[in-house]
Amino acid sequence: MANPTIAIIAGAATTAEHYGSLRPAFEAKGFPTACVDPPSITVEDATTVTVDHDINFVRDIVLAPLLGEGKDVVLLLHSYGGTYGAAAVNGLSKKERAEKGEKGGVLGLIYAASFCTEPGQSALQALGMSDLLGGIVPGDKPGTLIFSDPKSLWPNLPAEEGALWIGKLKPCSVSAIGTPVSYASYQDPSYKGAIAYVSMEDDQIISKELKQGYLNKSGITLIKSVKGGHGINLEAREEVVGVVLELVDVFVKSWLKDLRSVH
Repeated sequence: MANPTIAIIAGAATTAEHYGSLRPAFEAKGFPTACVDPPSITVEDATTVTVDHDINFVRDIVLAPLLGEGKDVVLLLHSYGGTYGAAAVNGLSKKERAEKGEKGGVLGLIYAASFCTEPGQSALQALGMSDLLGGIVPGDKPGTLIFSDPKSLWPNLPAEEGALWIGKLKPCSVSAIGTPVSYASYQDPSYKGAIAYVSMEDDQIISKELKQGYLNKSGITLIKSVKGGHGINLEAREEVVGVVLELVDVFVKSWLKDLRSVH
């Protein structure tokens, strides 16, 4: 069984460039990666974007080409990526595709410093965000938000480096993070045992109480913890890569065990 592709599903306002050093760290260990900027940060008129645009983007632009080549995929869902990425995998599990005689499929999902969003709930609701959190401000494009304080994402980075990366963010559509999803993978029996959560110990966006609420409602029991802030890509890159690959190994072994039991 070939190593699965790790598809990094970006958080709000975060570009593929922000994961540019995370990807070669995976690839050096033999795991292909994919990461593409979603419509919520690329469309000119941000007020026209809903979460469904981001969901369909993951299905059609990120996953469809990989699955079309018969590849296995693990989604690494960062922050808001846990809303639209986790809502994009309905019917795409490796189990379901194998039952139809199709090769490849979504082998598992890893929420990393991420929202576990329920059907009928938006990312903003999942975050409990009725008012702007510290470090989140209106963007320069109408209908957008953006992070203004590097410490809210990377509390342990040197100030100069944090300022560099905060300047590379793109304003995120409020209507995208404000519209509800209709599906949650953690409620889908096809993904039973194939979902994990990685928490960041210095996360200033997702509190310990919020994270515990996600775990309680989702029933996720495969949990890892990493020292670092909400941004998974800079402060604790090697640690994040290590725990993600541990979890990928769990998914692979679980699939192979299920396969043997069927035969």
